[in-house]
Amino acid sequence: MIERFLNPLALALTLAVLGDVVVERSGVLNLAIDGLFVLCVAVTFSVFVATSSPIMALIAVLACGAVLAVVMSMLINVFLANHVLAGLAMNMVCYGIATIVGTRFLGRALPTSLYMDTVTIGVVVALSTALTWLLLYRTSFGVALRACGYNPRNAEALGIDVGRTRLVAMLLGYELIALGAFVYLASYVGTWSAGLGTGWGFLALSLAIASLWHPVLAPILATSFAALYVSMVEIQTHPIRIGSVVIKMSPAMVSAIPFVAALVLVSILYATPLRRIVSPPRALGEPYFREERTL
Repeated sequence: MIERFLNPLALALTLAVLGDVVVERSGVLNLAIDGLFVLCVAVTFSVFVATSSPIMALIAVLACGAVLAVVMSMLINVFLANHVLAGLAMNMVCYGIATIVGTRFLGRALPTSLYMDTVTIGVVVALSTALTWLLLYRTSFGVALRACGYNPRNAEALGIDVGRTRLVAMLLGYELIALGAFVYLASYVGTWSAGLGTGWGFLALSLAIASLWHPVLAPILATSFAALYVSMVEIQTHPIRIGSVVIKMSPAMVSAIPFVAALVLVSILYATPLRRIVSPPRALGEPYFREERTL
């Protein structure tokens, strides 16, 4: 039973959700997460196949995450681009680059897969969760980061450099998302096709919202959704018989269920009194112009 909750997919999703929590706690609306995830999956596959080295693939995917974080930070913090438009545009760019990067090795499988047992996955999930919580709630940088997401003008008045803080938050968050993409490809899928990973970034975004941007709730939801997805795949391959009735699910339904469930969960949070306990970063998605305070 525990294998359903602690599997490579659960780890990949947990890392992606925690990364999004870090980014959005700083006030940056992270709509570029899906394109980032898809591109990092393609980079992992291409470098892994080309070099037969998981270490080189890991270095490449972390570099990819860092570059995208700097680019998005420039758009949002320097050019003051709208967070929604910048994120959606970055998604389109990443989708295209991912197709170009991965097509060269299309049809090939990884030289080897990275096996991770349940204990290892559990330790990594617990460690990443604990470190993210400590960063956000037990460090001065975490206080500054959350202040930038709550009220960047007041944070600037207190001497916090909002642009630099958000840049560091994006670097840390994007690296976690890139690690999630690496685990997804290297330990869970093992091969690549055009568009692989599409939708999983948006699922991570939905789970971050549903977890109230809290690093302790995030892995609980992530591992639960991974268990749901694995269970649906098992029903597809091993239909359930109840008397004369056979329950079998098509691949399309299996792929859709986690995303539909995420949509339902977020809708419940915001369409019921539960929304009163939701405390999102108040400045989430708002472009911040430093000189605006003095005008």
